[in-house]
Amino acid sequence: MVLSVLLAQPCLAANQDSAQSVQAIEDKLATGKSPSQADFEQLEQILGQEPKNFQAHLALGMCLDSMRLPGQAVEQYDAAVKLAPDDPKAVTGLIRALSGARQTKTVPGLLAMAVKRFPNDPDVLFLAGVDALQTNQTPRAYYYLQNAYSLSMQDGRDVPGLKACYAETLLYVGGMKIKHKGEGDRRRGNEYIKFAAKLAKQELDQEKARYYQHFQPKTQEQIKKLEEAIAGDPKVVKANMVLGIADTLMYPPRYAQSVDHLLIAADAMPTRTDLNFEAAKQAVWAARYRVAIIPALHCVVLTTNKFSSDANVMKLLVESFKHLPRETAVAELSPILKNPESFTGFVHNELGEAMEQAGWQADALTQFEIAARLEPEFGTATFNLARSHELYLHDYDGALVLYQKAQQLGLPPELSVQDRIFRLEERLALGQKQDIAWHLKDILFGRNPGAR
Repeated sequence: MVLSVLLAQPCLAANQDSAQSVQAIEDKLATGKSPSQADFEQLEQILGQEPKNFQAHLALGMCLDSMRLPGQAVEQYDAAVKLAPDDPKAVTGLIRALSGARQTKTVPGLLAMAVKRFPNDPDVLFLAGVDALQTNQTPRAYYYLQNAYSLSMQDGRDVPGLKACYAETLLYVGGMKIKHKGEGDRRRGNEYIKFAAKLAKQELDQEKARYYQHFQPKTQEQIKKLEEAIAGDPKVVKANMVLGIADTLMYPPRYAQSVDHLLIAADAMPTRTDLNFEAAKQAVWAARYRVAIIPALHCVVLTTNKFSSDANVMKLLVESFKHLPRETAVAELSPILKNPESFTGFVHNELGEAMEQAGWQADALTQFEIAARLEPEFGTATFNLARSHELYLHDYDGALVLYQKAQQLGLPPELSVQDRIFRLEERLALGQKQDIAWHLKDILFGRNPGAR
C-alpha cells in the first residue's frame, strides 16, 4: 500500500438494494452491536457481485474492526480508499486499522494528507491530535483537538474518545497558565482545568451508557464483569486520568476525590511512572495507605536499577507501611512476594529498605537475601544483607564476611563499609563476651550471636 491511494479515482455507485443492505449493517455497528455471520455473508455476496462497491468494502472493514481483526480490516479499508478517496470515513478507518495492526510506517503520511484533504472533518482532526499526543507534541495536539471538538459540536457528531483527549490537552494549557504569577492567568488556567474535568466526565458517562445499553447486564455478577471491562476501556482510562489530575490542579484542589480516578487509570497503565506516582501520592495524602501500595510498587519497578532509585517513591512506600498492620501490607505485596523471580534484585533491595524503615526486620532480611541471590554482583544488596546479619540476627561473623564481599563488589560513596569491617574485626578479636556493648545488644534483642 502506498500513499497514492488518496489520489482521486471514480467511485462506482452501488445498486439501491445493496446500498440499503450495507447501510443497515453500518447502522447496526453504530449502535455498538457486533456483526453476525449473516452480515459477513451478505457483504461477501455483495462484493462478489459488485467488487468495486466501496461502501461494502468500508462496511466489511468496520465489521472486521469490531471483531478486533485490524490486520484483515486494512485490506478492506485500503480498497475503500482507492475506490472513494474523497470519503473521510474510509481514510480514518484505514488509519485506525493500520495502527491496530501495528503497521504504522505509512500512518504519518496518511494523516498529513488526510488533514490537508479533509481539514474540517472532526474525526480526521481527532486522529491527528491523538498522534500528536502520542509523540509528546501537546501544543500541536491541542490545536487539532480544539478544532475537532468545535466542529463536532457544530454538526452534532459524536467522536468517541475526543472529549477525553481534548481534555488532556486542556490540562496542559491550564497548568501552564496556573504557573504564571498573574491572578488573571491563574483564574483562566483554573477555568481550563474545570472545563477539562467537565469534558472527561461527559466522556466517562457516555462510555458507561454505551456499555450498559449494549450488554444490558441483569445480575450482580454481570454488572461486576461489565464494570471491570469499562474500567479497562482506553477512553474510560483517559477520562479517569484527566479527572484525577484535574482534581489535584484546580483551585481549591480536591485531593480526596482524585484518588479513585487516578487508581483506575494507574491500574490500567502500570508502565506510566508519572500516573502511578500521582495515584500513590494522592492516596497517601488522603490516608488511604493500603491502596497506595500497588501504584507505589509499580513506580519502584519502573524507576529502580543498579545505579539509581527514586527517593520520593521510597517515601510513599515507607509512609504506607508505617500506617498499616504488617499483615495488611504483605497481602497487598503478594504479587512480588509470591513471584520473586519476576522482579529484579534491585527492586527487592529497594523493597527491603522500605520494610527496614518500617521496622519489619525479618521481612527486610528476606528481601535482601533475594536481592543478593538475583543480583550477585550488586554490592548494595550484599551490604544491606550484612547489616541485617549484624543488627538483626547478631551474626557478627557472617556480617563481617558479607561486608568484606560487599567491599569487593563495590559500593556507592555514601555507603561506608571500611569502618564497619574494622569495628567487627577488632571486637571479634577481643571476644564478644568481653565487650559490654555487644553483651547488652544480645540481652536486649534476646538472641545469641550467630542465631538465625
